[in-house]
Amino acid sequence: MYKPELYEENHRHDKIVLELLEKYKFDWRADGTDSLIDIGCASGDVTIKYILPLLPPNFKHLIGVDVSDKMISYAQEKYSRPNVEFKLFDIGVDSSDRLQHVDHITSFLCLHWVKDQKAAIQNIYNLLNDGGDCLLWLASHNQFYRAYEQMAVQEKWSKYMGGVDSFITPYQNLKSPELAFKRLLEECGFSTIHVEAEKHEFTFDDVNQFKALLRSVDPFYERIPTDQHENYFNQVVFATCASTHLSSSFNVSMRSIVAYAKK
Repeated sequence: MYKPELYEENHRHDKIVLELLEKYKFDWRADGTDSLIDIGCASGDVTIKYILPLLPPNFKHLIGVDVSDKMISYAQEKYSRPNVEFKLFDIGVDSSDRLQHVDHITSFLCLHWVKDQKAAIQNIYNLLNDGGDCLLWLASHNQFYRAYEQMAVQEKWSKYMGGVDSFITPYQNLKSPELAFKRLLEECGFSTIHVEAEKHEFTFDDVNQFKALLRSVDPFYERIPTDQHENYFNQVVFATCASTHLSSSFNVSMRSIVAYAKK
């Protein structure tokens, strides 16, 4: 689990991140000395390619945080630069006192991995300066999570997939996940809140590219004997796409929550 190079090469959410950053505008400081934390920065490429260019020329600091030491080590080595750093931090567990407070927070396709949603959102609120804002994008339903649910009760795979619920978005089976998330933001103290339910498509060149992305973040396959890896991923692909014979490009859909909120 957590293979930074493989993840950077094969994730397909760059276009959507750009669209979200264009749609939801941050409330920048008048003096331009803004600071920002990117939660779940993973390999760091999105932080540098799409968030850094938005910051004013005299920005104070940009911090990418992630729960994976492998991802952070990779990002530190490849993307660290003046006023930009990457730190190990678990938004659902660690105290917000471990990080300096900032004016803005982003989080793209990270928060659905966090088991304690309220702790994570409260941490985000606590990390923001007064008047600070955040842009959050997380999965509310994904077909490969359904694949995990199905495979975890099959005799062949169940012994390798213990704790499956910890790796599935907590919003997977809710009828109105965006409303549940909005209530959570309100409970944690946010004032200006805009939450939408959206559907996004991720385009993969072929099935091998999709498998490579799964290998970069899949929590189970390292528990599975090596000679069963291909069989395992074929079944995940089949349960996700209803086919393993995907020779040309194809899309994987995901329902998600997008939220902009202000402290």
